This record gives sequence, C-alpha cells and structure tokens, in this order.
Amino acid sequence: SAPEVHRPGGPHALVTGKALFSFDRDRQCFCLKSLHPGISLEEVQENTGFAFDLPEGEIPETVPPTPEDLALMRGLVGRQAAETYPRFASKVLGVEL
Repeated sequence: SAPEVHRPGGPHALVTGKALFSFDRDRQCFCLKSLHPGISLEEVQENTGFAFDLPEGEIPETVPPTPEDLALMRGLVGRQAAETYPRFASKVLGVEL
C-alpha cells in the first residue's frame, strides 16, 4: 500500500493455496514461510504476482490446521468474515449465508 494508507493491524501474514508468507513491516515485503504439501518453490514463484524474500536454508512444509482451528475458521471467524466478504466465506470457509 501507499505510505498514506493507514493499516493499523497488518498485514501480518498471507495464506494462499500454495504457501504461507509473513510480512516484514520495516522492509514492506512478504517472506515465504512454508510451502503447502505437494507444492514446489517453482510453482509458488511462477504463480505469485509479487516479489518475495526466501528463508535461509530449507523451506518447511506448512503445518495443517488442527480440527479446532478449522472449527473456529468455519464458525465464528467465518461468520464475521461473511459480513464483509460473503462469497469468500461461503466458497472458502463453507459458511452458509
């Protein structure tokens, strides 16, 4: 975002269908944290529309969410997200509208 855009809380992270990124607020860039199971670094690089930093050493595999995390995302968080992003909440989180 442009410097005049106020973002009080974030971004902190970005989750895509292929990887997990963290955000370095000082450097204003994303850093790859992990690759989802079965996804290669090359796939992420070919399908990401922005430059990102790489971690030093081996890139870990993304840890899947626990059943409790999924229940939270599909419940309370999903209902709250549906207020602003109804199609996302329905399609991605399975929230019934």
